[in-house]
Amino acid sequence: MVWINSTQVINDWNSHASRVDSGTIQLVAGTTYNIVVLYYQLTRPAIAELQWSSPSQQMQVIPELPEEAWREANFSAAQLADPTQSGPTGDADGDGMANRLKYAFDINPQTSAGNGAPVLSFYTGSGRNYMALTYRRNSAVTDLIYDVQVSNTLTPGSWVTTATPEEVLGQDPSTGDLFIRRSIDITGMPEEFMRLNIW
Repeated sequence: MVWINSTQVINDWNSHASRVDSGTIQLVAGTTYNIVVLYYQLTRPAIAELQWSSPSQQMQVIPELPEEAWREANFSAAQLADPTQSGPTGDADGDGMANRLKYAFDINPQTSAGNGAPVLSFYTGSGRNYMALTYRRNSAVTDLIYDVQVSNTLTPGSWVTTATPEEVLGQDPSTGDLFIRRSIDITGMPEEFMRLNIW
């Protein structure tokens, strides 16, 4: 059985030899969809492969996202079956940092995030004052966007994404992860807040 978001597109929950089942649904380019696939094995070896095609795309296997590979490498089978443990908003070790952030910063999701969380700092350069966030960017991440947002009130809806270049401070030779600093100019500002929005 296959669901895309909440729409079931394939329902063939019975015993049979290997065969191809198909369904049709309209999708929008650039949109993220949740896909759930269920299958069962009775007495013989089971095969399950999810493929897709479109008028402009030949049939091909849907590739695994890097985040899924990271989840499978870091959680047990029991944890993978429990989204409160291994899902994007899950928190297996109870330290308050969601798994998606640990994936983004290449932090072990089974240990405390005290080591590896972004660090806020202030510095001066060329007579200007800056506020900065420094963080480790997982070199395997190709499916997330790291946005810097600013606000001067902290009220909901006041956060604005700002174009802030990534300044590479160094690289971990063992993983290829980059150490990144993102800065905003706060010279003359009475109050300014900064956050990293990852999606």
